[in-house]
Formats: sequence, structure tokens, C-alpha cells
Amino acid sequence: MQTIKCVVVGDGAVGKTFFDNYAVTVMIGDEPFTLGLFDTAGQEDYDRLRPLSYPSTDFNHNSSQRKSDEYM
Repeated sequence: MQTIKCVVVGDGAVGKTFFDNYAVTVMIGDEPFTLGLFDTAGQEDYDRLRPLSYPSTDFNHNSSQRKSDEYM
């Protein structure tokens, strides 16, 4: 079974930990895949460690928090 790796990136406290190292089997056509979601630390203290999560990543999800409707 193939694995699809998604790294969730974004600022701290936007809710990324909801996806903290979550894996599920999904069907794409007739083929099963394991979809893995991996949280990264958003705080600036971890800027140098964050790139260690990126190798072998198939796609990323950028998270942000909407604090105002002004620009929506």
C-alpha cells in the first residue's frame, strides 16, 4: 500500500495539533492509500527543526487563523 504524506504547517495556536500524526486508509479509484497528516511546531523557536518534517512530503497544508472579517 502506498503512503501519501501531508505536512500541516502554520503559526502556533491555529489548530494544527488537531491533525497531530493522524493516519487513515483512503481509496483512490480501486487502490488503497495510507494518508498521513503530520503536525509541525509553529512557534519561532522551532524554525530550524521544522524543515526536518519536509523530506518525502507529497503535499502540505498551510494553516492560518482568521482573526477578522475585515479582509474576507
